[in-house]
Amino acid sequence: MVSWMDYSRNTLAGPGTLDSGSGPFPDDSANDSSVSLDKDSLYGLLNLEFEVREVESVPELAYLIANETRRLIPFRQAVVVRRKSNGKFCVEAISSLAVVDRTSPFVCLIESIMTRLSRSDSYTETDLFPISHYTDDDLGGVVEYPFQEALWLPFKNTAAGVFAGVLLLQEQRWEERYKLIGERLAGTYQHAWSALQPSVSGAVRRKFLSRKTALLFGALILAAMFLPVTMTTLAPVEIVASKPLVVAAPLQAVIEKILVEPNQQVNEGDLLFRFNDTDLRNRFRIASQDVQVASVKLRKAKQSVFSSPEQSHELSILKAELIRSRLALDYAKEQLDRVEVKATQSGIVQYSDRNDWVGKPVSIGEQVIRIADPQAIEFGVDVPVKDSIVLQSGARVRVYLDADPVTPIEATLTNASYHASELPGQQLAYRSRAALSQEKPESLRIGLRGTAKIYGEQVSLFFYLFRRPLSAARQFLGA
Repeated sequence: MVSWMDYSRNTLAGPGTLDSGSGPFPDDSANDSSVSLDKDSLYGLLNLEFEVREVESVPELAYLIANETRRLIPFRQAVVVRRKSNGKFCVEAISSLAVVDRTSPFVCLIESIMTRLSRSDSYTETDLFPISHYTDDDLGGVVEYPFQEALWLPFKNTAAGVFAGVLLLQEQRWEERYKLIGERLAGTYQHAWSALQPSVSGAVRRKFLSRKTALLFGALILAAMFLPVTMTTLAPVEIVASKPLVVAAPLQAVIEKILVEPNQQVNEGDLLFRFNDTDLRNRFRIASQDVQVASVKLRKAKQSVFSSPEQSHELSILKAELIRSRLALDYAKEQLDRVEVKATQSGIVQYSDRNDWVGKPVSIGEQVIRIADPQAIEFGVDVPVKDSIVLQSGARVRVYLDADPVTPIEATLTNASYHASELPGQQLAYRSRAALSQEKPESLRIGLRGTAKIYGEQVSLFFYLFRRPLSAARQFLGA
């Protein structure tokens, strides 16, 4: 804890320091009560008043008062106080200290003294008193403080009364002549302080005006909350093909080779990919042999009928076996003809990666490749569930692509899913589609991504701004 001596140690320093006690008077025990000043003292007073006029801020003025007043009044410690808006005083500056520690016992003591002094009759006038008159007996550390005699110089004006002041302290009783000089200095200080800080009446007036302005501003904001605005939401968007041709696996086999690259332009009849035909070709050969065997058996049965009429009932069985073998051969040939898959229309090839498909067994109907018309495009919009609004067909959509974020593209919402789907990253979103409502720019191509702004129904500005906080509060409260 900081003791009283920490604040008085500098003031007890020897000659040559700021707090040495040197001044225009010979010593504190002088018996001359005259307030006339010699030439040097008068020059010091004029010089001090000039320095006060050069100050540019209240903190700078308080520091000057606390440290330079000793040119005319030889105090041991000075404390500059300021009255706050609630009527209480706070310490603004202390002589020989650059920073005021408001938690120190000395600062608490001075503020307690000023609180009691403000209740007395001598509060508004220059006064001499011992500080023990305005302290409690049980206030610890008061007796240890060496400077018990105080000279109070109030700063006041007609509008605010006492708004600040300085408390000069020393160990001996003050002489009356210092009281008269202090009144002169107080007049100079209060004039400078008032010039640097607006008057209380002006502050009250501005406070009233600011409160009135705040109320008016608040009323305008409240009225603005009822203004109708269009509900909007942002969602990721991608340019996709509007009606792509899906090339599915025509048989159950292993893909041997893909002959086209992703995003490659193909024409009708171009070879896309090929299946491994080892198993299918062997099946075709076995079916061919089965047909030949069934044909030979049927021919021998027909020849033996003439010699053995009882074998005529086997002819119908052999004919049925031959028909079944030919059907198996036709199926094997049809499967073998599907080994090579060709494009049935022109467009751009779309698939993930060649290594994802080569050597992979696929089932019948499984999608392998898509062929898209580069001129027939639309926008795929995935609206996250947390940002969803009422999506209606025909709603306006503005698309900002990452490749050209400053040029919006107008589109129209064509459809939106009723149920949310799971996207990569375990995010739920409503899959929607939007069509171009303007002439197609040449820079648009399939695969470009960006952000779509979807316009919904009209709502109040309050709901527009606080929709998500209200939703979060409802989920948190469970209402």
